[in-house]
Amino acid sequence: TLFPDQSAAWYGATIALHFVNAILGFWLADTLLRGTRRWIALAAALLFAFHMLQINDYFEYPTGGLRHTSFALALLSLGLYLRYVRGFRRSRWQREVSMALFCVAVAMYEQTALFVLLHPVIAYFEDRHNHTIGRWREWLTQVALDSFWYGAFVIAYLLVLSILFPSVTSARTGFSFDRTAEQVLGALALEYNPSELWERAAPALQGGGLLLTNALVVVVFVGFFVRRFETADKPRAASEPLLYLIVFGISLTAATLLGVGVVNLETLVYSPRIIYPSALGFAFLITGVLGYFAERLTARRIGQALFALVVALLVGTGITRLIQTQQQYLAKETIRSDVMNAIHTVVPSWEGDPPYFLIVPGEAHYSELIYGMHARDANFSMMFERMYGVEGVKADLMYLGLLANFAPAENESAEDYVGPYIIVDEQGIWSPLRPFTPWPYTPADPERMIIIAYDFETKTATVLDELPLEELVRGNIVQRVPIEWRTNVNIGGGS
Repeated sequence: TLFPDQSAAWYGATIALHFVNAILGFWLADTLLRGTRRWIALAAALLFAFHMLQINDYFEYPTGGLRHTSFALALLSLGLYLRYVRGFRRSRWQREVSMALFCVAVAMYEQTALFVLLHPVIAYFEDRHNHTIGRWREWLTQVALDSFWYGAFVIAYLLVLSILFPSVTSARTGFSFDRTAEQVLGALALEYNPSELWERAAPALQGGGLLLTNALVVVVFVGFFVRRFETADKPRAASEPLLYLIVFGISLTAATLLGVGVVNLETLVYSPRIIYPSALGFAFLITGVLGYFAERLTARRIGQALFALVVALLVGTGITRLIQTQQQYLAKETIRSDVMNAIHTVVPSWEGDPPYFLIVPGEAHYSELIYGMHARDANFSMMFERMYGVEGVKADLMYLGLLANFAPAENESAEDYVGPYIIVDEQGIWSPLRPFTPWPYTPADPERMIIIAYDFETKTATVLDELPLEELVRGNIVQRVPIEWRTNVNIGGGS
């Protein structure tokens, strides 16, 4: 597991938090729609709950307890602010509680910091409905006063972070505007690019997954269509709440993606988790647009059928991908178990301080091993600590054939580098997982190295006397000082 020291209950709680957010998403959508279209609010909640981009996050990688909790608090904060404005700003306690929840949410996970930008959207639609927008200058002043302390907290919090953690100003990570446009466009494509969506959905439309998807689509379609068929002859409701939902969804996505823009992360394409809130924006936008056009069609039952069909396709494929991901997760667990058992067989114990394991994957099954071992996860070494019952064990699995542009710059210290390369300097061996491990981090001692080759076919491990030259050249290693890439036979085997 990615967090091997955590219990099944902890994993279950982090998964449950995602579905709590889905319920809060339904509540917020229903509030935006003023209770007039709960079938659309339900559709939005289902799209969010089974959003294919986020399936790994809340199911296979349930490591986002803080992220999910922060989003839940942020949604509650937005909902309370909405009710505060809807109630003609009379209930001051709603605003105060909203601000408190917002501050806690930002402190837990900074991705919600820009949610304060949603306040003008809420204020505009609510005040427009209440007929309380008079002179624009006065109204804008009122909105600014409503949100002043929210923004002040964000600025103060980020300032404190920059003082306490000055290393985040590194060129490769932290807060930076250098790549804002690139980051935002990349995140936007990740969420809304049709080819990306098709790539995520394709496994659910192939082989055995197709039958399950079809069955789920039929069930969801019938549920939505029958419910709407019963109300097809009722008078059309006002379209303003649907426009409210659409604009709110766009704004929620924008606030999330802009938050990504100032966090200079090179691994954005591999990290859909950092745009988790945009999944709800996606759900609001899609259901709002579908609902709007469904109600505008002259043949309303046809519009409702189209709405039900699109929602059923997205939800059905999402549920199928959820089940398929669980099957893949079990396969990864098998790979991890095989590798760890094989390593324990050849290195049952050692003398002295904990060792540094350098695992060399076979060429033929390199991708399967990377896939199964989660070797790029910060808690990779923790699996070894748990297996041996000893703290301080370090481990890396070599990557092969990486692009040179991922390597550290010549003048970049190993301590500041964030990337996939192992760096060797006077202090020792710096793991690429170093930036994400608990502080303080100490580099591995080359004298404590144990080099292990794993054979995927036979499921056996072998302790190598030395690292083959070919692997040293092709691997993700930057040597700034020469060392002997040899197993210390005095601590953990070898010949």
